[in-house]
Amino acid sequence: SRLTNDIEEEIKTDISVENLKRIFIQKYNADPLKLEQIRFFYGGKEMRNQNLVGEYNVQEDTIITAFVAPPQKPGSKQQK
Repeated sequence: SRLTNDIEEEIKTDISVENLKRIFIQKYNADPLKLEQIRFFYGGKEMRNQNLVGEYNVQEDTIITAFVAPPQKPGSKQQK
C-alpha cells in the first residue's frame, strides 16, 4: 500500500542530509525507521547523506520528496 504524509519543517541549509533524515525520523510517528530506509530527492537528484542541504540549492517553500523503504525482514537479502 502507498502512504502519503506531508511533514512541514523549516530546515537550515547548513545541516547534513543525514541530520535531516534524523529530523524526519523524529517527526514520522509510525514504525521506527532507520536512516538507510530513507531516500530524499530534490530537483530530480538524490540527496546524499554526507552533503549539506544547502549544496542542493533548496529554496524556501519548496518540497523535498522522501521515499521510505519497508523494513527488511530478518534473514532477507537487500536488493540493489
